This record gives sequence, structure tokens and C-alpha cells, in this order.
Amino acid sequence: MGVKKDVLGYIGCVVAGLGLFLPFLNFLFVKINYFEGDGKIVLIGLIICAIFIFMKKPKVTLISSLLCSGITIFDLINTLVKLEFNPLIQIEVGFYLIILGLILIIVSSILIIKEQKIKKIS
Repeated sequence: MGVKKDVLGYIGCVVAGLGLFLPFLNFLFVKINYFEGDGKIVLIGLIICAIFIFMKKPKVTLISSLLCSGITIFDLINTLVKLEFNPLIQIEVGFYLIILGLILIIVSSILIIKEQKIKKIS
């Protein structure tokens, strides 16, 4: 039984989408929202993920979620390098929610791909 694999992917889309609108970084009491930067691209990627989860295309969902993860992590590292890894920078809850949601989408896609391979063998 357990949770349906596509529902896990939808939950990941919602969690990551929520994280886009929450504070991403905190620098000297200034909260940086990720949606103001490349968050719009990641939001489009999340919408694509949700559409392809619905269409039962887990490989495209996996690729899209990996690209969104790469963009998010690249932006975080790029920002930290620009600010010279200042100890006053704090990673906020938005980043963690985005990554958690993307991990859920990736896990969901991998489980669906495995399930499809098992059905082909049977």
C-alpha cells in the first residue's frame, strides 16, 4: 500500500513551490526571496513536473526536477561566492523547502520508472 507515487510527486511540487515564496537567504537582516531571481524559471520547471506527473512521463519529470535542483544549488553557491561566504549569511527555510520538494519529485519519478520497468518485465 503506502502513498501513491504520483501523489508524492505532487506533494513535492507544492512544497517546492511554497519554498519559492519564502525567504531564501538572510543577509544582515535583509531576507532575500528566491522568486525575485531565478525562482520564476524554477516555478515553470515545477509546473512542467506537475504536468508530466499527470501525463505519466516520469523520465521527463526526473530531468526537469534535476534541472531545477541544479539551478537552485548553482544560484545558492553563486550568491555565497559573490558575498565571499560571509558568516552573516544565513540560509533560510525557503531553500530547504525547495530542495525537499525537489527530492520528493525525484524520488517519485525514480519509483515510477522502476514500477514501469517491472510491469514491462512481467
